[in-house]
This record gives sequence, structure tokens and C-alpha cells, in this order.
Amino acid sequence: MIPAIDLTFPTYSRYVALKFAVAELTGENDEIKILHHLASRSGAHPGSGHVPTLLDQFKVEGVNGEHDVLVLPVIGPNLETMYEKGPAAIQKSIKSIMYQVALGTSFLHDSGVVHGGRKLVPPTIQSETHR
Repeated sequence: MIPAIDLTFPTYSRYVALKFAVAELTGENDEIKILHHLASRSGAHPGSGHVPTLLDQFKVEGVNGEHDVLVLPVIGPNLETMYEKGPAAIQKSIKSIMYQVALGTSFLHDSGVVHGGRKLVPPTIQSETHR
């Protein structure tokens, strides 16, 4: 992912992450379908706030063809950066991090989203996104 600054809001700016999908997935990106499905269920579960939401999406033309670009919120510092500050930084945060991961995972599972191999989109989500 590439860090960027979202300037679409006139009153403030915020950091966002840009995720470029490989050209072969353009228009068929399961991740986009899943994120739309999760957005429709957002707020219905205490873990929904611990799963990234799709802020925007667009396409760009590259040398390999057209690419979907997902605009996502910045989650926070990565663990490697925290570790460089000293193991104590991770140790102080580990309970909170693990609790948030557990809540987010619970939300994913309650929403019918589980990573179990190559096919990520359950048939129920595929049919919901094609209505």
C-alpha cells in the first residue's frame, strides 16, 4: 500500500492508504465486493469498527493495463515500526491490539467472510453485489 493524503474534504485533510490491484483483477476484484458487503453490515456488530472500510475506489491505466485502486483508511503504525522503538512499546499495546483483532475477526465471521483458500467471496456475497 502507498500512503497518500486525501484532500477531497475542504475543511481538513487525512492520510489514506492506496492499494493497487493487479490488472488481471480489474472489474473482478473480490476484495472490493467483500468491502461493499461489510459496509452494508457496518455498525451492526461491535467489531465493525475494527475492519477497514473502503473510502473510495477508482481505476488507473498502467503499462500492464487498467488497475483498480482502493482508498482505505490508515490503520496505524505497523508492528515493525513499534518494535524499532523497543519491545516494550508492543508489550504495552499487545492486549489492546489482540482485542481489536478478535473483535474484527468476529465481525468478519458473523458477516460470512472467512479466508479459507483461493476463493474469497462466498456465493451469498456474490449474489448480493449483483442485484
